[in-house]
Amino acid sequence: AISAIPLFGREVKMGSAKRKPLWDKTGKILNACRAVYDELGPGHMEVYYQRALYYEFQALGMEFGREYEIEMYYKGHPIGKRRADFYFGDVILEIKAKSELDKVDFMQTLGYIRAANVPVGLLVNFGAPKLEIKRIINSKANLNRGNHGD
Repeated sequence: AISAIPLFGREVKMGSAKRKPLWDKTGKILNACRAVYDELGPGHMEVYYQRALYYEFQALGMEFGREYEIEMYYKGHPIGKRRADFYFGDVILEIKAKSELDKVDFMQTLGYIRAANVPVGLLVNFGAPKLEIKRIINSKANLNRGNHGD
């Protein structure tokens, strides 16, 4: 069980009375990640975890997109595209398979959720000896606007 998840440098107790955004959906996603990790363990290429999660999410009847394309904008002008591993409408899941997560991984996921204008991103590392999970909140999300501020 995870006791705390760093959010922008501060620890937030998982069992606190204050409910987090999209708690039920992210819980379902993370349970699927744990099931895949328990079955496969660490030490595999990222693509194998992606494929296993695809089947796990399908079995759960979840609506999602894989390799979801996110359009990047600068002052309303399209400047390129990025791809997030999984997209659940209001949650993005980015997975890694490396010895440990670093700030670049965190910033990449934060960039995805800001560009896609979603409130929550999950960064999950399958490569560590213990499944690593980071929950990232997009405080700038405005679900009434397009992903580039229109």
